[in-house]
Amino acid sequence: MGQVYEGKCPLCDYEQQFFLGGGMMSVNLEMSAGVLPEDEQAVLRQMKERQEIARFNVENFIVECPECHKITGKTIIEVAGKDGRRHIFGEHCDSCGKRLRIHWNNTEEELKCPKCQEGILLFGEAGLWD
Repeated sequence: MGQVYEGKCPLCDYEQQFFLGGGMMSVNLEMSAGVLPEDEQAVLRQMKERQEIARFNVENFIVECPECHKITGKTIIEVAGKDGRRHIFGEHCDSCGKRLRIHWNNTEEELKCPKCQEGILLFGEAGLWD
């Protein structure tokens, strides 16, 4: 079960909801991978076919684009390979393709308002999702 957080800027009218954590689908790698770009889906399929995946974690995190300055919640898939390597899927901006800054601690990190670029977002729990 995931949590819904609402982020608000105390200096302007910006507010946004973030659906964070993992829902029931997060235990199914194939279904979760459907949110990824096709090239990343293909890499995951190949890893699975070659039995290279030791374990995986699917979770929604707050992400921030250094180019677009967008802040959103996004599904990130972490895969631990049997070779000991860590693979991250979903870490690129859907708009510009730049590598996103993933806020692994979600609402515990300070986030500058993407609208006014001055205020620090204040987060409050707004509910649960699945």
